[in-house]
Amino acid sequence: MGDTTEILVEDDDRTVLFNQDAFSGDDYVEQIRKQYPDLIILEKLGRGSYGAVYRCVKTDTGTGLQTGFAIKVVEITARSAEAENTIAKEGITPEIYCERKRDEAISEIRLLNELKSPHIVHINDFDVVEKKDEIGFIIFIKMDVLTPLSSLLKDCESYTKKDAEKIGRKLCADMCDALKVCESHKIIHRDIKPENIFYSRTENKIDFYLGDFGIARVLEETEVKMTAIGTVSYAAPEVFMLKNYDNRADFYSLGIVLYQVVNHGRLPFMPRYPQQTTVADSTNAQSMRLNPNAKLEAPDNASSKLAAVITKLCAFAPDNRYRTVEDILMGLNDGKAVIVVDGNDVPIKENIGLKVISLLLLLAATGAIGFQIFNSVKDMLNTL
Repeated sequence: MGDTTEILVEDDDRTVLFNQDAFSGDDYVEQIRKQYPDLIILEKLGRGSYGAVYRCVKTDTGTGLQTGFAIKVVEITARSAEAENTIAKEGITPEIYCERKRDEAISEIRLLNELKSPHIVHINDFDVVEKKDEIGFIIFIKMDVLTPLSSLLKDCESYTKKDAEKIGRKLCADMCDALKVCESHKIIHRDIKPENIFYSRTENKIDFYLGDFGIARVLEETEVKMTAIGTVSYAAPEVFMLKNYDNRADFYSLGIVLYQVVNHGRLPFMPRYPQQTTVADSTNAQSMRLNPNAKLEAPDNASSKLAAVITKLCAFAPDNRYRTVEDILMGLNDGKAVIVVDGNDVPIKENIGLKVISLLLLLAATGAIGFQIFNSVKDMLNTL
């Protein structure tokens, strides 16, 4: 492949000519090629302080079929300011620092693999390679290729109320499915935002997936978190203000995302659509969002029921938000207890108990039962 500069690839039912020289000088690309010489790199999907994500394909030499996936490259180095501060403060060597960060990253990858939900981005495989030219490691993570919700937000401006409602409800249900699994593992995501929610779309269906658990941590039963991590526009006030927080911080961030989806792509406290907006409007909206006395108006492109759910999720005080995922789903479904199976809200009588609900949710999430089988079981349970 080293001598080949142009590659023909079947991409979305099109035969596309990719110029591989376009990636010349990209260190991560060269590292991917060295680690996986049989891959074709199509494009860079994103880049951050951690490294970068690339869309790739692999061609089966026997059948000629191509499989697409994403590779996330995570670089662990002792050269960052954070590394230098930690090394100096704790009196450890750069080698120990990098080994510790490597072990933490591997633990989080394995933890993510334990989160069995059809609405959580799963890691297919990963490899850890020690750097040869300096102290540190490179982690290559293989994942499915999905589209970030942020690319969908630009379309929200023109959505009819019916379309916005449909997408908003589906997004809420799918994220509740993901957060239910997080709850069971005592995990707070801490950075729910459009860039960390992904979707796949067919002609008649859209599914959403929660991803990028890079700053997620296990929440022990007796512990609360006090670090200001998360993206400012979506972080809960208590997170932004360095106060104690719990899983309700994730509910708040989800509420802000939902608000944007059913408010013509605009965040809370921004001028109503179709008014023009300015940078000053964004600054003012952020200030209002962090003001406990500011009254949040309902999003204007949703039903009163969905708007009420979103407004409660976005409450300034954590005690005024929903406490559990089940509470959110009941608010979304007229007070009925539900299970989300194959993307469908399935009402169940409350008298079967939350333990049974959790068990059935686990079975559905692991694929042990499907929606058709569940229908008959649900009918029986509703007679109890």
